[in-house]
Amino acid sequence: MKIDTSKVEPTLARLAISKSKLRTETYSEYIIAHYRATGNLAPGCNAADLYTWYEQNMPEEIAAITMPSQKRKAKNP
Repeated sequence: MKIDTSKVEPTLARLAISKSKLRTETYSEYIIAHYRATGNLAPGCNAADLYTWYEQNMPEEIAAITMPSQKRKAKNP
């Protein structure tokens, strides 16, 4: 699968990230925004397209809502 950020609608992407508290919520918010704007559930892009668009165009904003990876807890002896 090839990433295609040209499929992302910037206005809807900005709206979606403004409503999200976590990176994982942004695609769902994007689909909702797209549906409200067009009446169509299929946004034309996939999550990978959207996340790559964010990394290219809004890196600070996407980093702010991306949870840091959790460190593995050491097993108790």
